[in-house]
Amino acid sequence: MIDQNGQDPTGSAPRPPGQHPRRGPTILQRAVTCLKTHPGQAFCASCLSSLLGLQPSAGHNVMPKLEGYGIVSVRHDACSRCGRRRLVASTK
Repeated sequence: MIDQNGQDPTGSAPRPPGQHPRRGPTILQRAVTCLKTHPGQAFCASCLSSLLGLQPSAGHNVMPKLEGYGIVSVRHDACSRCGRRRLVASTK
């Protein structure tokens, strides 16, 4: 059980904000981390999904959410991975 401060009274480490105590990072968090580890590269939804090991629909669903994320730029450009001109996301 987690208390109101996000701490496990049994002594476990506090969980990061936005993370469920028993689950890993969200798809949005994973996508942002992936983009941070590939600076200067832009990925379309399909390629981002592939990099994350997810179904293509997951990348398409996360793309609009990335647009509102402060350090991510979403625009029409060539994908660094597949080379197709599509809606791509990259870090600013």
